[in-house]
Amino acid sequence: MIKFVTWNVHGWTEDKHNDLCSVISHYDPDAAIITETHFRRTQDLPRVPNYCLFRKNRSFLHKNATGGSGGVAVLIHERLLNIYRLHEIIDSYEGILGITIKQNIWL
Repeated sequence: MIKFVTWNVHGWTEDKHNDLCSVISHYDPDAAIITETHFRRTQDLPRVPNYCLFRKNRSFLHKNATGGSGGVAVLIHERLLNIYRLHEIIDSYEGILGITIKQNIWL
């Protein structure tokens, strides 16, 4: 069984990082999907221990945005990296993040 949590944060703040760490500590998910991070192109989600980060920030802001807009982050627990190979795909579309998950051959 693989366990996911998802959260539309409507713009990332440091308080939300603390909340995310609490949710992860409580539910111990294999993956956490964070949407609407509103990060600018070079910003990143702060590190979450034991999780690998995949992210997609928008290259261009919406014309009405005062800060960042859009953005998605996927945190994958490191325990899955022993079982699966993950690879980011779909990098040519604005605002879309794709990840392939393939079982390791030697299992």
